[in-house]
Amino acid sequence: MENKYTIAMKLRQIALWSTLLLASAACSNDDSNIGSFSGQEMQIVPSINEVQTRVGMDNVADMQAFMLRVSGSEAGKYDYYAAVKPEGNTWKSYNVAADGTVGDALQMLWASVKNPVMVAALYKNDEVLSSVNFGKAEFEVVQDQRDENDFKKGDYLYMAPTEALPTMDDGKVAVNFSHLMSKISLKLTLDYQFNELPGTEQNPVAALTIGGTHSKGNFNIDDQTWDYASVAPVEVQLYEVDYTSGSGRTKKAAATYECLLLPQTVSAGGFSVNITINGNKYTWTSGEDITLESNYKYELPIKVGKDYITAGNILVSDWENGESLEGETDVVTNVDVWDGSVATALAGGSGTKDDPYQIATGAQLAYLAQEINDLIPDSFSGSKYFVLTQDIDLNNLEWTSIGFADYKWDNDWGMWIDGAGGIGFGGLFDGQGHVISNLKINRTDAGKLGLFGWLTSTSDYAVKNLTIRNASISGAHHAGILAGALNPSSSATPCLYNVHVSGTVTVTEDYGYAGGMIGDASYLVANGCSVDVKVTGYGFTGGMVGSAFEGSFENCTVRGTVNGSWTVGGFAGVLYYSAKAKNCVSYANVESNDWRCGGFSGVLQGDDEGTKVVLEGCSAQGNVKSTCPQRVGGFAGWCTYLTATDCSFTGQMNVVVGVKNTVAAFIGEDAGYIQTKSCWYNASGCSDLPTVGGVGTSSSHDIKAVE
Repeated sequence: MENKYTIAMKLRQIALWSTLLLASAACSNDDSNIGSFSGQEMQIVPSINEVQTRVGMDNVADMQAFMLRVSGSEAGKYDYYAAVKPEGNTWKSYNVAADGTVGDALQMLWASVKNPVMVAALYKNDEVLSSVNFGKAEFEVVQDQRDENDFKKGDYLYMAPTEALPTMDDGKVAVNFSHLMSKISLKLTLDYQFNELPGTEQNPVAALTIGGTHSKGNFNIDDQTWDYASVAPVEVQLYEVDYTSGSGRTKKAAATYECLLLPQTVSAGGFSVNITINGNKYTWTSGEDITLESNYKYELPIKVGKDYITAGNILVSDWENGESLEGETDVVTNVDVWDGSVATALAGGSGTKDDPYQIATGAQLAYLAQEINDLIPDSFSGSKYFVLTQDIDLNNLEWTSIGFADYKWDNDWGMWIDGAGGIGFGGLFDGQGHVISNLKINRTDAGKLGLFGWLTSTSDYAVKNLTIRNASISGAHHAGILAGALNPSSSATPCLYNVHVSGTVTVTEDYGYAGGMIGDASYLVANGCSVDVKVTGYGFTGGMVGSAFEGSFENCTVRGTVNGSWTVGGFAGVLYYSAKAKNCVSYANVESNDWRCGGFSGVLQGDDEGTKVVLEGCSAQGNVKSTCPQRVGGFAGWCTYLTATDCSFTGQMNVVVGVKNTVAAFIGEDAGYIQTKSCWYNASGCSDLPTVGGVGTSSSHDIKAVE
C-alpha cells in the first residue's frame, strides 16, 4: 500500500525471553517468614531463550554487565540496586553507588515469602547506570549500523517492574527481557532493469538510510514511556543482512537490510527511505503517521525500478525469535483455544472507532456470528468497529460463518443469485496483528462460506491486520478463507489491509466462485495482502479471488496451487469491468481442464474504453497446465478492453494443443481492445507452443520473448 498505511497497532506483547534465576541467600533467624529459603546462597543464572542470528543482542555471553533493581520491601531493608557481571560460569552482583561507581560484591536476600518485591532490569551496551538514572535512562540510536557489531550495540534490553516472590518458583525469579528498540527489516527488490550493465552481480546499492526519526530519548522504565531530546531528526544507515543477484528479466535482485530505531511516532511526511543506486537517489516518504513500538519488528517491502520507488504494506510482528540457547521453554503464547461454546457477550467496547468492540476468545467470536446471523437488531448492526485482542485457535471445530445469504440457482441467467434472505457483516474488523488458526468449515450443501460468509462494509475498511492460518473451507459455492463474498450494498470501497491467509478452499458446484481470500468480490480495494493456499474448484477459481468486479489490488501475492475447470487463474479467475492490479504477483501453479486459464488470471474483461481492466507491474511466476487447448495463456487466457504495462510470465506451460486452439505464451486469445507495454514472457518455458508470439490471435502487441 504505497504511502497508505498506519502501523500504530496494539499488538499482543510476547517478549523475547531471557530467564534470570535469582535464588535466595542466607537470612537471619529474625526473619521468620523466610522459612525454608534461609541459608541458600544467591545464584544468578541468565539465559536468553528463542535467540536468532542477527537480531541484535542474541547471546547472554555477549553481555559484560546489566543492571538489576529490587524494590518495594518493607522499610526498604531488602531493596537492592546492582550491577550484574559474569565471572566464570556464574554471575555476581555488585553494589552501585548513586554516582555510578561499582562497589563491593552484593548479597541480596528475600524480604518475605508473603510480601512481593518488584524486580526490574536494564541492559545498555554493558554500561553501568547509577540508581539515579536507571529509572529514566537516556538512550541514543546508533546512526551508522552498517557493521554488524555497531548494529548490535544499539540493541538495548529491559524488563519492566515485575512482581516476584520466592514461592513462585522455589526461590527463583524469572526476569523476562524484551528488546527496548524497534527493529526495521527492509525488504528491497530491484527491478529487472538493474540487471543490465553494470549489472547486479554485486549489490549496486551505494547508500541506504532511513530518515526523520529521533536520535535520543529518555526511557522511564516504571511506566514504559519516552521523552525525546530536542534534536534534529537523523538518518540511520542500515545493516545488510543478505543479498541475491538478479539475472535477465526472470530474476530480480533482492536484499534485506535491518536497523534498530527508538520507539516513536513519526508524523506523516517525516519517515523516509533513501536509496542511492548508480549515482541516482530514490526517496520514498510515508504519507501517514508511522508508529514504532518496543520489541516489535516492522517489515517494509520496497521496490525500486529505473524510474520509480514504491513501498508495500508494513507487516508488524514479534521480534522474530529463534531456537532457545539452552533449551528452556518458558514462553507465554497467549492463545485462546475454542471449545465450541458460544459466549453471552463480547469482552468490552461500545463499537465506536475510539472504543471498539473487543473480541478475546473463540466463544466471543462465535457469539458475534450468532448475533449477526440471527438478524438480531442490536448494536452490532451497521458500521461498528471490532478489534481482536489475542490469538484464537478455532481448534478445527465446525465454524459458522459470520454473515450469510440465501442463494438460488437461476436457470435463465445460468448462475447463482441472491435469494430473499440473508445478512452481511457490515462492521470494521481490526485483527491488530493477531492470528486465527485452524478454521474449519465443511458445508457442501451451502455457499458464502469463510470466517465471514458475507462482508458488506461500505466505509473505511472491512478487515485489516489479520492472519488466518491453516484453514480448511469446503462448500458448494462462493467460498474463501476470509469470506465467501464481499458485496457492499453500494459502490463503496470496502478495503482489506495487511490480511494474510493460508490453508485450503474447495467448492463442488460448477459456478463455484472459489478464492483463497474471497470467492466473489465487488468494489474491493486490497493492499499488502497475501495467500498461501490450495484452491480447488470449477468455474471462477483463483488464488486470491474467484471473481472481482471493479476494485483494485496492490502489493498482493499468491502462493500455492489453483486447480479448476474453466475461468481459472493463479491470482484471479476473472478480473472484470474496471478492475485494477498493481505490483501483484502469483507464484501459484495453475491447472485447468477447460477453457480460459492463465497464470495470473483466466479472464481479464473490461467493458468499454472507459471501463478497462488496468494492470501494472504484475507477474505470473508459477507453471500453467491445461488439458483444454482453448483460451490458455501464461499470463491470461482470454482478454478484452485491457491495458497491461510491465507485466510478465516466467513459468512453464504444459498445454495439450488441438487443431482449434487459442494458446499463447502470454495471452491465449485477444478478443479486442488490448493495449500492452513492456510486457514479456519466459521463452524457454513456452518452447513447445505452436503459436509464435505472446498472443494467440495477434502479433501486434508489445510482448517480448525473453530467454
